[in-house]
Amino acid sequence: MAIFGLRQNDVLVTEASTPATRSIQAGRIYAEITGTINTGLAIVNPNNQAATLSFFFTDSDGRNFGEGST
Repeated sequence: MAIFGLRQNDVLVTEASTPATRSIQAGRIYAEITGTINTGLAIVNPNNQAATLSFFFTDSDGRNFGEGST
């Protein structure tokens, strides 16, 4: 389990946790962005070499859009 916290002016404003999972090189993640719900995602590179993350979004009709990489 990993715990993430946001502090502003040394005051804890919010905290969230995520379960530890095994490493993967490709996969799909469900994300929802609405007025009250936003999915967060944490990505870790366990190596000392640079990694490239490529992504795209798929709408509810199965159409891909918004691709990019970082």
